[in-house]
Amino acid sequence: MGHTQILEKEFESNLCTELSKRGWLYEADGNTTAAGWDVGLALVPQDVLHWLSTQYPDEYEKAVPSNLVGAPRVAAETKLLTHLTKELAKHTRMDPNSGYPVGGLLGVLRKGFSYAQIGHPTAKFGCMVEFPPANPSLTEVVEASKAVRLRVLRQVRFDTTTQETLDVVLTVNGIPVVTMELKTDNTQTVNHAILQYKHDRKPGKYRPLLAPGRVLVHFAVSNDLVFMATKLEGKNTVFLPFNQGNDGHEGNPPSATGSSTNYLWHDILARPTFMRILKDFALYEPSKRGTK
Repeated sequence: MGHTQILEKEFESNLCTELSKRGWLYEADGNTTAAGWDVGLALVPQDVLHWLSTQYPDEYEKAVPSNLVGAPRVAAETKLLTHLTKELAKHTRMDPNSGYPVGGLLGVLRKGFSYAQIGHPTAKFGCMVEFPPANPSLTEVVEASKAVRLRVLRQVRFDTTTQETLDVVLTVNGIPVVTMELKTDNTQTVNHAILQYKHDRKPGKYRPLLAPGRVLVHFAVSNDLVFMATKLEGKNTVFLPFNQGNDGHEGNPPSATGSSTNYLWHDILARPTFMRILKDFALYEPSKRGTK
């Protein structure tokens, strides 16, 4: 491994470790095999199934009957997960009556999805993420929000036909919401990460993670600068600055605790702030568990 790669791995490791101190699961150093990452589904199946089975046990029984064991149970789980990917792939539209998103990632996060099988009652799963309520006396909502699994993954395969990887992927209950490419400024600039997204991270048939709408944001990050894109379109991908500004200038002020961009993982992506931002993204309305 060259000097550049070593520095980038240290940067990546530090970022992920800091997230682990701020409410994110970082098991086995973010190893995708240990987490069970499925490159074809672009999901962490164990986290998806855990949420569905614990939050909606009656609906889960319709989708994956408890009397199934062994291969039949695995097959039923796979069918459910495959259906979820189809729901995530849908175009998100705004409901003209409610003003909230329907379909796609935001629709699934906010409203959930239905799963129909021939010969079985339709399973109707609610939201795929729950947020801390304004009223802490709503204990059911509080417990559900605490049960949300925010997970950090490193070196994540995104193409079923190659071994190419993204530096970091963040998931919510097994569903990817953020990707990152990292560069250290003493070896490469943030522009190298942007170009990597534009030229080497193009959406395609064998790249479900990179499909439009499958994640909320793609971050290009260096020690000094952060840029973001909400949709990958090859060379036409638009990256916008996601910096704090520096005394009236572009960029970020120096940090006494490391990289100038560590506000991203110290503050923005820390669990409480991230959940508030995700809630705003999803234009979340009061949960059916109770009024927030």
